[in-house]
Amino acid sequence: GQLTLTALGAAWHFADPKAAALGKDKQAGYYAEVSYKVLPKLGVFARHNNYDNGGTTGRTSIVQNDYGINYWPIENVVIKADFQDQQGASRLDGFNLGIGYQF
Repeated sequence: GQLTLTALGAAWHFADPKAAALGKDKQAGYYAEVSYKVLPKLGVFARHNNYDNGGTTGRTSIVQNDYGINYWPIENVVIKADFQDQQGASRLDGFNLGIGYQF
């Protein structure tokens, strides 16, 4: 359909002494995304992410929101562009451009 809602949550525990020494033996996160196909070849989306990859100084939770567009020039090929707004320990705001192929 034109409207899609997607969500995923996950948690890990690595039984590795090296990962534990770095505080990276426990990681968790989730995302939720809504997308809407405005035209047959053009769509928009928004995604909210929250994840914690651990770190040497304790837990490092990161919240990131992405807002973007998708364009399908031909069947099974998509060109994607999005803006990334990140908050947390690393604050990596940015712009992403990508191409995807479904086979």
